[in-house]
Amino acid sequence: LTENRTGMLAEIAAAVADVGSNIANAEARTVDGRGMIDLVVEIPDKKHLEKVIASIQRIVGVYDVTRNARTATQTK
Repeated sequence: LTENRTGMLAEIAAAVADVGSNIANAEARTVDGRGMIDLVVEIPDKKHLEKVIASIQRIVGVYDVTRNARTATQTK
């Protein structure tokens, strides 16, 4: 859940790339005036997932970052 403003998706994508991850899929929309961005991110392990989440959480205007276990798969 994010602030609905220009450049938010770009900042989040940059934060994911900065920690060495790839975005496999992205969907963005507004809900009640706030941004909702769903990402599928390729990560090697849980420790890297924590880095990705922390990187996104540091962005001003990001209110919440959660992992959706229904889409979680681990690559080897």
